[in-house]
Amino acid sequence: VAKFGAWNIDLIKDVAYWSDAVYSVFDLTPQDNKSPSMEEFSKILHPDDVEKVKKAKIDCIANIEPYHCEYRIITKDGKIRHISSRGEILFNQAGEPSVLQGIITDITEQVSLKQAQNKIERRLHLTQRIAHIAYWSMDYINDKLTWSDEMFHIFDFDASKPITYQKYLEGIHPDDLDYLLDKIKRSKENKER
Repeated sequence: VAKFGAWNIDLIKDVAYWSDAVYSVFDLTPQDNKSPSMEEFSKILHPDDVEKVKKAKIDCIANIEPYHCEYRIITKDGKIRHISSRGEILFNQAGEPSVLQGIITDITEQVSLKQAQNKIERRLHLTQRIAHIAYWSMDYINDKLTWSDEMFHIFDFDASKPITYQKYLEGIHPDDLDYLLDKIKRSKENKER
């Protein structure tokens, strides 16, 4: 199944022309509607995205700028697909916008993966907060320290301010500082991992 297809809209007649691949992505056939209008297209759009799609088209034409819109459609069997649509305006001989042409890409898989990643990250942050554990990394070459939000919480440092190696050392109890500095030195020398 194709994941992308080409389309164009006759701006004078407000009629769209879709490649067979667009019909396939939308889970339709060319026989379903040979040249859908915006009103007919709106019937397969997720209700929450109808106005966004209309506004993107209007803004593109009014501002003579590239068209880009991400939206959802609902297939015949009720499945939701995420679509990225990009296009550009073509002008007639009088210099007026006459056609909006572009491509759509089915980005459902990418959106699902991103949603799953976000869910895992939320769970990780929740787990860290509940268990009071944190993670960090140190880039010795660029002298850059990266902390998780919980690390800032444990050290009671302001997370809105960048953390420096010196600031980190200031948060270490004096009785533990020599031990820590020795461990860091060994790590830098690759004698201990």
